[in-house]
Amino acid sequence: MASHGPGAAPGAGGDAGLYELLGLPPNASDEAIRSAVTEQRRTWRRRTTSPEIGVRQEAERRMQQLDEAERTLLDPARRQAYDAQAHQPRQRPATPPREEEKYLLRAVQQLEAGQFDVATFTARHAVEADPQNAYAWSVLAEASAGAEDDWGAREAIERALSLEPENATLHATRGWILAKAGDHARSLSSYRTASRLAPGNAEFRARVVRALADQGRLDEAISEAEAAYQANPDDGDARTLLARALADRAVAAQHELPNGGLLISTASQASYVEALSNRGLSVQAPDPVVNDDLRRQRDYARKAQRRRFSAALLRRNYRWPVGFGLLTLAACCCAPNLLDAGLRGAGQAELIVLVAGGLALLAFVGAVLMTCFEPQYKRNAALIEHTVPRRRGRGPGEPDRAR
Repeated sequence: MASHGPGAAPGAGGDAGLYELLGLPPNASDEAIRSAVTEQRRTWRRRTTSPEIGVRQEAERRMQQLDEAERTLLDPARRQAYDAQAHQPRQRPATPPREEEKYLLRAVQQLEAGQFDVATFTARHAVEADPQNAYAWSVLAEASAGAEDDWGAREAIERALSLEPENATLHATRGWILAKAGDHARSLSSYRTASRLAPGNAEFRARVVRALADQGRLDEAISEAEAAYQANPDDGDARTLLARALADRAVAAQHELPNGGLLISTASQASYVEALSNRGLSVQAPDPVVNDDLRRQRDYARKAQRRRFSAALLRRNYRWPVGFGLLTLAACCCAPNLLDAGLRGAGQAELIVLVAGGLALLAFVGAVLMTCFEPQYKRNAALIEHTVPRRRGRGPGEPDRAR
């Protein structure tokens, strides 16, 4: 399954690789595709920060494949072309194509098949035959990027943009190439340009948000997604984009353990995660996977704030509950006689003692609750003290940490 940039022609390889990547049938609905992409992207995104090079490279490759699947299968025109080329035999044209067209068609097929080195060679023939063809230069750029020739890819995409500077797709392709080369600042700038040139294209807007999120600039990603949502609150893609950004921020607010588990260790952390999750759920995104993730984050934040009995606290603070317990026991022993005396009209001293006994009982219960019960996040804080987390959570107002 080949993976390449935003400007490629979908389906030229003649296989159903994108559906196989997502584990879906070719007749899958847009919602099923969007959910599968979201679920897999969340799984692989965490692995892009793995200390193991092999794991990190595989995660980056899968993220690029998921980008391609989302771009192709959620665009009606691209999906129709992809399906047509994947399942229908190519008709022989009545008029033989020109030489440069044959080179270009062959280069696209090689690119889709993952033959990047061969596609680069063929695409060079295409641009030599027709140097004014911006699409041919973009194919050469993607083939070069796939062949790990970052310099050649940049040179080719700049040539394509010099021919069609207002082509939003070319700017998005440039953003992908720059991101692949590690130039994240210029990549984000290219995605912003693509979004500005095609403001109605939700995919370009989503790429801006994802580029910010991938750099760890989650607060900026939320601001971008919030602006898109406010501009068109009825747009399902805009709602999903905002909900996904908020879910990512809720994850970033929690500590990540070496085994990948998430942990909340402070009250403010729990409140912040719950607030982010509630905001994400409030936009009612049509993606059930994102909503389920937000609900899990919210429920865990609430669970972290619940008080639970701690035997360790009882051993450490036993004096308070034991002291009030003895007072309560004494009051209970005296209560029958004092109550009887009080009912027979004895003096008020006995009644005062009876009330004091009741207060002692309440004090005992309060002492147990205050000294022997603690919120779950405090237990988590003790765990963090003895564990080196893979990543520490970032609370509200703390600066973004670039990845």
